[in-house]
Amino acid sequence: MILSIVIPFCDNDYQFLDGAVSSIKKHVKFDDYEIIAVDNREKDKSLINISNVKVVSKGYNLGCLDGRRFGVSYSQGTFIWNFDADDLMIGDL
Repeated sequence: MILSIVIPFCDNDYQFLDGAVSSIKKHVKFDDYEIIAVDNREKDKSLINISNVKVVSKGYNLGCLDGRRFGVSYSQGTFIWNFDADDLMIGDL
């Protein structure tokens, strides 16, 4: 695995997660990557399932920095890319 993309999300930016993941899948032009979404939601505890995305959670909000660290602990990539749930990738990689 060459690239792990870690995306922490919480209640406020959960609504943007699908757009962020879709933009990554559209613009990353190689297959050797993984997306790890770190669930930091406090209100909605429902399980989420996004195709080809590893969703991890401790069951409570870790905050941004510790959420990223938690996501990295699940990564298999040589390189780590921190992405936010409200970001969109607009150019090809």
